[in-house]
Parts: sequence; structure tokens; C-alpha cells
Amino acid sequence: MTIPEMCTGAIFPSREIGSDPYVVRNYAQGVEKMGFDFILAHAHPFGTEKPSGNNRYTHQDCFPDPIPLSAFLAACTEKVQLITGVVVLPQRETILFAQQAADVDALSNGRYQVGVGVGSNPNEFAVLGLDYSQRGKKIEQQIPFLRELWTHPLVSHLEDGTPVEPFGLNPLPKKSLPIWIGGWAPAVLARAAKMGDGWMPMGDPEDVKAIIPDFRKQLKKNERDPNTFPIMGGWGRRFSTDGTRVRPLPDRTNLDAWRDMLIQWRELGVSHIGLRTSGLGLKTVDEHLRQLETWVKLSHTV
Repeated sequence: MTIPEMCTGAIFPSREIGSDPYVVRNYAQGVEKMGFDFILAHAHPFGTEKPSGNNRYTHQDCFPDPIPLSAFLAACTEKVQLITGVVVLPQRETILFAQQAADVDALSNGRYQVGVGVGSNPNEFAVLGLDYSQRGKKIEQQIPFLRELWTHPLVSHLEDGTPVEPFGLNPLPKKSLPIWIGGWAPAVLARAAKMGDGWMPMGDPEDVKAIIPDFRKQLKKNERDPNTFPIMGGWGRRFSTDGTRVRPLPDRTNLDAWRDMLIQWRELGVSHIGLRTSGLGLKTVDEHLRQLETWVKLSHTV
């Protein structure tokens, strides 16, 4: 079977290679040398003492903030796109986030894209003093406000419509940054179809297969073309609603299983795929790069 070419990216394995600048530089330059289209960096503001969230992370897991990380990656590279995936936007002050993202886009010469979501960890919102139940309403105000901030020299209101003294960002991006929306819930599908520049379900293709018909209906409802709307898949694990792992990742030597997952994503019609090397028992940056090279070669054989 021949699979049409997809945009291929590497998911930054922050938990396993940490934040040593030389290690991060070597990873970024190795990824770019292999010809990847993008590097995707996850975002978690902190971890709690007990495992929490869908990924069961704690305070012992390393998650550099993706905005300064992306700025550093931009300085280490020349061509590869940089994507956050995903920033829990309702946890961020919108104007400051807009400024930081615009700065990274300028410093990367227009290579920055943002993935945003509402989050699924009540503990994070509690620690930050934010209302978890209002996160959906909040992000639906933030997304159009971000686009306005990125495309207008002056803005005279806040995201909720409150009038203020006219203000503007400088530098402005050359164009509004692409906004990917991550998640699987029905409200998220509707939001991504209406407001997103792309949808980032990631996870397991079996899970996405069950919901992608509804998502395409939502796109048509919003007069958007399901055949061209960007969707990002990736190596993933299945989780139950309480975060318990249902299906683990295959052993990295089981290339048939990885090939099957790649075929599943292409059959679903995704435009982008993020290749994950974390969770496979790799310990050094060289091991992660060698595994990425295996994935690239594998993608050329199916």
C-alpha cells in the first residue's frame, strides 16, 4: 500500500532529554537535518505530587514551557516549523500570550504555530486560582481576540468586549498565526470546526476513527472543506476517561505494529503526523534521534 505524503514532525521528548541547552540544540538540529517538517512541544505548567491528567505526569516530569523553548529551538534551526501542542489557553493571560507568540514568530522568521486547548486537569486550574468550569467559554473569547491582536495595529477592547485605551502589539506577525485546537470532546470538535485553523487529536487512531465522521459533519456545517482542513495524528496510547492506560505503545522493535498505525492515520486522511519517541525506554538524545530516523525510513516503506 502506498500512503500519500504527510507533513511529518517530531514530538519533543522533554520528559526524557530535559532542558540542557546543548542536548536540546543537538536534538533540534538533528531533527531538522533529517528533513522533518515541524517540531511539536507539549505544554504543562507544572506537575502535582500525585499523578494527574491524561498523561499521568507529576512534579518529577520535565516540561519546559513551550514558548521560551520554541524561541530557543528557533535560534538553533533555520527551516523547521515550530508548534506548541497544546497550550492550555484559559490558563494564560491572553494579551501576554499573544505578545510572546508574536515575538517567537518574529524571531523564527515566521515559523511558529500554536496549538491550544481547554485542558483536562482540574488540579492545574485549582492551583492557579482559575475556574475549571469556565474554561470552554474563556477559550472561545480568547481565540478570536488573539487573531485580532495579531492582525490589527490597535485594539480598543478586551476579549470580553470591555472598552479600553487603544493598544497594540509590536512586532506584529506578518499574518495571523495558525491556531490548532486539541482535544476529542464533542464541544471541542464543534469549536475546532468553527474556530480552528487545524485540529490536533493525536492519541490513538482507533479513538479518532470513531469521531472523525462527526468532525467532518461539523466542518461542512461551518462551510469548511473536510478535504483540505488540517488534521494532525501521531503515535499515541489509548486511555480511559480516568486516565488509565488501555493500550500501551508497541515495543519500538515491532515495526509492523508501527507501520499499521501509520497506515491507519493516512487512511483517516490526516495531513500531519507527529512522531513520538518518548515512552519507549530511550535515555539519550542520540537514542531519540536514531529512533526518529527509524520512523522516517518506516514511513517511506508503507
